[in-house]
Amino acid sequence: ILDGTGQAGNGNGITLNNGITNITIKDLTVRDYAGASGNANAGIYGIGGNNNLTVTDVDLADNLGGSGFYANGPIDNVLLNNVDAHGHTVGARGIVIWNGHKSNITITNCEVYDNNCCGIELQDGSSSAINISDNDIHDNWDNGIGIVGLDGTTGANLVDDNTLTDNGRFGIEIKNPNGNGTNTVISNNDVTQSASFVSLRSSEVRDIAGIAVFRRGLTGSNVDVPNGVRVINNIVSGYVQDNGASASEGFGIVIEGTNHTATGNTVSNNDVG
Repeated sequence: ILDGTGQAGNGNGITLNNGITNITIKDLTVRDYAGASGNANAGIYGIGGNNNLTVTDVDLADNLGGSGFYANGPIDNVLLNNVDAHGHTVGARGIVIWNGHKSNITITNCEVYDNNCCGIELQDGSSSAINISDNDIHDNWDNGIGIVGLDGTTGANLVDDNTLTDNGRFGIEIKNPNGNGTNTVISNNDVTQSASFVSLRSSEVRDIAGIAVFRRGLTGSNVDVPNGVRVINNIVSGYVQDNGASASEGFGIVIEGTNHTATGNTVSNNDVG
């Protein structure tokens, strides 16, 4: 157990120095490290280029002011398996990989919950050969899964068989994807919001959605028109906009752009299907 004792300014639990590769971290608890922000510090923080990284059977808990797991890209070949990431505050993510091209990323069998911003995010830059599957993601404040710039340059992408419950504005948001209709699949996910969570978020005035494939925060080389995503066999329910003063709505599934496929989904108890 690595215990930061909650003292301000003690930064990261584990720091992976720039360009250090072939790292395995396993069978640890990293808790109570107090960083400066969710982007500057984390329980495990990779400064950059930490290719061939494995994190398995690790609990990342209550690293206040920082994220749970944070890695800077570009980065290739990352496996997070059976990682719990919870209790991170002040705009922090449970698991996040930021910047550059992110390739061959597998996040599976993780429980990610009670993080102030987001559950699992691949943020800024592009992402390819991504597999986010069989995770339990709940009670995060802004989204459950967020991925920017999915494309097929390295390999196919799959977001499959995750359970997402009460994750703020979005359950799954796929931002600015550039698929070809076959290499990017969002499938078999169970995405729900409970009535009690909707009531808790009654101050939210914007649109909310269970699954959104759309143009958002366009940067760098990301495509202007999202294209080529298959959204199949998902269950989405409970996305209701509860703020009576808002003209916004709750959507089950939102898809914009070209060459997308949506089939076999069950969408219910939302403001709009």
